[in-house]
Amino acid sequence: MQSFVRRRWFRFLLVGFGPYAVLLYLANIISVHLPQDSGWQIALISLPVLGLLCALWAIMKHVSDYDEFQRKQTSDAIIFAFAATALTTLTWGFLEDAGLPDLPTFAIWPMMGTFWIMGGVIVWLRDR
Repeated sequence: MQSFVRRRWFRFLLVGFGPYAVLLYLANIISVHLPQDSGWQIALISLPVLGLLCALWAIMKHVSDYDEFQRKQTSDAIIFAFAATALTTLTWGFLEDAGLPDLPTFAIWPMMGTFWIMGGVIVWLRDR
């Protein structure tokens, strides 16, 4: 049963990330031929997010299949990631006023993902 659920989840996730990858590739190729900062270019570059919405749906569907204990562990790890990311980005924001370089927006998701993994390890160690 466990492997069936994983395969189903992986299929749903591919349904989201597949279109994301294709739309991102096409948007990058086509957008260079559009006027800079035009409405069409902005809309085209935003189009891959539709694939990510499918991936979000797949993740939510997968988590809804968890039992209560797995949901609590996942929630605790995500709460840790949210709080640690908020603390880090707010602190960095204050430090930018002291002269540190700006934190690129693209750095926030990898940071949150790293904190999510750390939170998962902390939860695993706590509950073993």
